[in-house]
Amino acid sequence: FLTYYHTGLDLTTNGGRRIQTVGTPWQGTLLMNIIVDVAAQLGIGCGRNADLTVTAASRWLEKIPLSKQKEVYYYTTQNGTGRPCLFIAEWLLGRPNDGVAELKRSKLPGGTWVDHKIGECHSSNRLMAYPSQCYNAERNREMNNKAAR
Repeated sequence: FLTYYHTGLDLTTNGGRRIQTVGTPWQGTLLMNIIVDVAAQLGIGCGRNADLTVTAASRWLEKIPLSKQKEVYYYTTQNGTGRPCLFIAEWLLGRPNDGVAELKRSKLPGGTWVDHKIGECHSSNRLMAYPSQCYNAERNREMNNKAAR
């Protein structure tokens, strides 16, 4: 299944979804290009992750065959109406975004898009204006029920 190495996911037999993601910046995020070092200094965000820059993510995706990408089921989120998830992100990112990743960069070109929610932010950081995407109980149940085992 996987392009670079084998995991327990390769042994699944129930036909469920092997890989599912929410809010993954598949095509990178400008925040990693711009403020990753500042965020790490302040103790917010994911710290330094050069693989999530726009350039590095693009190079990585080019090496993942479309036949493998289509086995990824992904969900996207964005801020609600009226308020940005993260005020500074509105200045740095294109709209719409989830406070970390632009919607247009959260799309996996060969992946299987499942759903999009408005009014959810990327993380539960105290600076975010809406609940974290990981707290969506309905989506979490769906992902659990459809997961490969």
